[in-house]
Amino acid sequence: MLPRLSTATVAKEIGKGTGLGLSTVISIIKSHGGFLDWKSEVGKGTSFNVYLPATDAMVAEATSPTRQGLRGNGHTIMIIDDEPAILDLAKSILANYGYYIVTANHGADALALYPQFREKIKVVITDMMMPVMDGLSSKR
Repeated sequence: MLPRLSTATVAKEIGKGTGLGLSTVISIIKSHGGFLDWKSEVGKGTSFNVYLPATDAMVAEATSPTRQGLRGNGHTIMIIDDEPAILDLAKSILANYGYYIVTANHGADALALYPQFREKIKVVITDMMMPVMDGLSSKR
């Protein structure tokens, strides 16, 4: 059995999204040789257990020269998402690869920030469904 990585309890309002989507999460976990176990109780939410292998081979792969060669060299990426956890995770990962990150909580925030970084932003990563102004509206 693989070691459990984390447990989270999720409670959401009816009609509210949770961000990545369970199918995306399962796909990411499976691609790393792990699996997901969950328990759901009406009125209490759902608990997820993520199991990922911890081996020396995976550590060696993560520090391979190919991965080390992927560097942002200070290029700027704007990330737009209404989920703080997704913003924090994306910012942390990309910053570790040498990118400068600008974040916004929705399209209207992004449009307000954009003039300050217009010359620097090389890529925009956006959620398509957000309050105030979603990704589809902001590209018009």
